[in-house]
Amino acid sequence: MEKKITNILIVTNFSASCKNAVETAIAMCKRHDSALHLLVIRKPNTVPFPPGKNARLIADILKSYVDQQKTLQSQAKAIQEKHNISCFYHLVNGPFGEGIASTAENFKCDLVILEKPAADLFNITRSNNLYRILKYLNQPVLTVPSKNSRIDFKRILIPVRPYFSDLEKLDIALPILQKNNSNVTIMGAIAAQTATADALFMEKLLQTACHLIDRDNIQVEKETYVIKDLAKEVLFIAGEKKSDMIVISRKFRPGLAGLLHSSYSERVISASTVPVLSVKLH
Repeated sequence: MEKKITNILIVTNFSASCKNAVETAIAMCKRHDSALHLLVIRKPNTVPFPPGKNARLIADILKSYVDQQKTLQSQAKAIQEKHNISCFYHLVNGPFGEGIASTAENFKCDLVILEKPAADLFNITRSNNLYRILKYLNQPVLTVPSKNSRIDFKRILIPVRPYFSDLEKLDIALPILQKNNSNVTIMGAIAAQTATADALFMEKLLQTACHLIDRDNIQVEKETYVIKDLAKEVLFIAGEKKSDMIVISRKFRPGLAGLLHSSYSERVISASTVPVLSVKLH
């Protein structure tokens, strides 16, 4: 049985670049009758206080915290009144990834939404750090490009790799497909040297995926591609299909391999011009 989306966490600093992600989160809350959780992460102070000025600096930090909390409270109230949704706010001190993870766990959030910075030289560090943050999160994560808003998702691409666990992402994708009345493309990906038995296994996976989706009268088509570079092919097909969202699984390589080589899911999230829903494999 597919999961319901009852709590959505959006990480924001209310800058102009976060606007698209916030709008996407609000639209999803209205469709799913979900509560919205606004989260602002404050970086921990790592600068030592100079002698004789501790009290003044501590007072300034506390004032900054109170002012930021008041601003966040005001933003949450404005969203709640304008859009008629439940809206909560959280101000957390500490490392970014850990702060998101603990808040998502504490408030039982079913989905985390993150802004994906524009792909330019100024934001290259932030773009690289975005995927690093995902390793802290067990929840599905929707990354929304800062320059490409999506209020609804009418055309969704779901790549499927040749193992059963790759269908886990359908649990969280199904309610999104239903609420958006989406057209879905299930993309089966096999390597050129795939054996006949593996090709038959992929066909069974695609049939299973289609059965899970079309039982709710959602339009779905399945296609199998022989590919060399999965991430590149997924992005190309998404462009051809004019997809509004890509749904993928994410899995982190352990140890040094994860540091030296970008994964399929990292490349899709980093390069996609549309929102990407990534579901962690367990």
